[in-house]
Amino acid sequence: MDFRGSLYSRRIIIKTDVNGEVLWNSVSSFIGKSGSYINPVLNIGYIVTGNIKSYGLYQDRYLDLVDLNGNTIWSKGGNGDGEGLTANVLSDSSYIWSYGNTPYHQPTQYFITKYDKNGGEIFSKLTTRIQAIVESFDNRILLTGGIGGANSVGDISILKVDSGGNKIWDTTFSGANYNGNEAANHVILSSDSSYVLVGTTTSYQNNWDSKIILLKYKETGISAVPPEEISLNDFKLNQNYPNPFNPSTKISWQSPVSGWQTLKIYDVLGNEIATLVNEFRSAGSYEVEFKSTVGNRQPAYRTGRLANGVYFYQLQIGDYVETKKMILLK
Repeated sequence: MDFRGSLYSRRIIIKTDVNGEVLWNSVSSFIGKSGSYINPVLNIGYIVTGNIKSYGLYQDRYLDLVDLNGNTIWSKGGNGDGEGLTANVLSDSSYIWSYGNTPYHQPTQYFITKYDKNGGEIFSKLTTRIQAIVESFDNRILLTGGIGGANSVGDISILKVDSGGNKIWDTTFSGANYNGNEAANHVILSSDSSYVLVGTTTSYQNNWDSKIILLKYKETGISAVPPEEISLNDFKLNQNYPNPFNPSTKISWQSPVSGWQTLKIYDVLGNEIATLVNEFRSAGSYEVEFKSTVGNRQPAYRTGRLANGVYFYQLQIGDYVETKKMILLK
């Protein structure tokens, strides 16, 4: 409680095992901090966003990168009234954050900001209210949420941007309730290269009755992306193909030097799933197959199939380390 009599919460992060038993919890020392969204970051910890309430007057936003024990590595925040909406980590180890900012006596503005792994800002773009972020099949960024209109009537918005935050295309959806307010809250990738969104539709003409809405969207008319010009003198870990995959996918890479090479698979919690390569290799280009149903030099993995979801593969050759994301969809 502050001197005005206002009550404030503290953010808490709780980690449990598969049986729901608490392994640890971390309580923020910052009074008034609350958490609204969290995503795992491979071998590092978690990216967390939410709000900070100050003296009963203002609510600001924050983005925290915390380690595997809940300790803050770096933190980003605003300088005024706002809210943290959602955040995600991308396959290039960068972070994308969606938040709102409300200037004094002005309408709320919404932004997406991208940071490098050390918290350095890469770009910040004005956008609509984004409530879900996912990396697309072609390693671009898909953003979805809601866009407002008159009489609180709004539509679901879907926006695709490149790695620099530049718009590739956008669209809206208002088919479920033409006289209501619709917004998407979450999005996942589907095995047929489409996107499945979940959200709400609310009718202001029917006592603000709300219902769940599911929307499946597939891109059309996607143009080919020119291949990168990669010198044989460069290290390069390629995107697995196919992606998403079931039951197997191929991972390729190149190394300009001879040395000990390791290629490992991890789940979203950072647990090692399989070791595909762990040996000395000459300079050159290589490719291996990863199967979701057969063990890959990892005895614990041979006991069963992998579940649907996001996995990471990491290549290490000396000081060179690169990680990419892949998706198993059955």
